[in-house]
Amino acid sequence: MKLSPEAQKALERFMETAPADVVNTFSEEQLEAIQHFLNSQYWKRHPVDIRLSVPFVFTRCYLVLIAGTDKRSTSRLKEERNRTPLWTTTNILVSLFVISIGWAIFFAGILLSQAKLPSVNKNPFPTVYPLKPDQASCEESGRVWKEGECYDFDHNPNF
Repeated sequence: MKLSPEAQKALERFMETAPADVVNTFSEEQLEAIQHFLNSQYWKRHPVDIRLSVPFVFTRCYLVLIAGTDKRSTSRLKEERNRTPLWTTTNILVSLFVISIGWAIFFAGILLSQAKLPSVNKNPFPTVYPLKPDQASCEESGRVWKEGECYDFDHNPNF
């Protein structure tokens, strides 16, 4: 029987970790049954399969998010719910932490959007305008007279 790459890796891992004296006792039928199981629906890819390994303080943590159509039987669902309950202390604390971070980012965004940030001068290239030699003609043209010179603050260096 031809195994998928995932099933082949799982079979190799199984054979390496199982005790050698047990592996040697498997009949051809038993090995085919194991291969059939590993090649079944359980090893197909999920539509959403995100797996992250994150360095954290003194160790590495992992996060897995898998989503897709649930094809487990109700008895298996009950068994897994008993084995790994959703509302444990750790799960609640992590959920509260993630929700808190989300709210903090949300409120920080609101505060930043309403903050009165200093305006940036869009034309930071004032230049002396030599064609207006006196204060009256300088200010008449909409420029600024400063220290005996006519300054143009609307100067665009790209013209």
